Amino acid sequence: MRVARSDKYNIQVIFNLCVIFNWKNIMVIYDETSSDSYEYFVAMAKQFNVEIVNSPKYRLIDTYYTMDMYQEWKWWFEGNVNLKARLVVPLLIPPYGFYVTESLYDTGMRRGDIIVLSNSRIAYSLQWLNDPIQNKKIIEMFDGAVIATHEWIGEYGEMLKKSSIGIILIQQIFVV
Repeated sequence: MRVARSDKYNIQVIFNLCVIFNWKNIMVIYDETSSDSYEYFVAMAKQFNVEIVNSPKYRLIDTYYTMDMYQEWKWWFEGNVNLKARLVVPLLIPPYGFYVTESLYDTGMRRGDIIVLSNSRIAYSLQWLNDPIQNKKIIEMFDGAVIATHEWIGEYGEMLKKSSIGIILIQQIFVV
């Protein structure tokens, strides 16, 4: 039997990475489906003395955001991109997190501008990328991302591991 680690555990891993690398500022993006994780994230940021640099109005995005909504949300993306935050934590469900990432790209964010800290849902969802333009943008943004996951499971997991484009896999980080 396999038991997946919770989002809370993955958030603890993210903040342990902040301590290890002495990162003091972070940007978070979430939707209504991840509001519990978001509240926990905010509490952990306070506990670990890490500042969330984007104001609350620039954190919450429509749960079902798609690229068709980009013009309506462009102000939101510009506000986040203009922060020049290096650490970005998307607490979003696939595929909508990919649309948000693509929109950050379209607003000017590039690989090297950010370090994406996320959980295994991103890695396990890379196979959803079948649009060649979106694929290019997402791969460029996630290349070098830090994904907090505990394992690649079975044949399917191995296939994803091979296709995960330079993602830095954090398998075991001590959680307090």
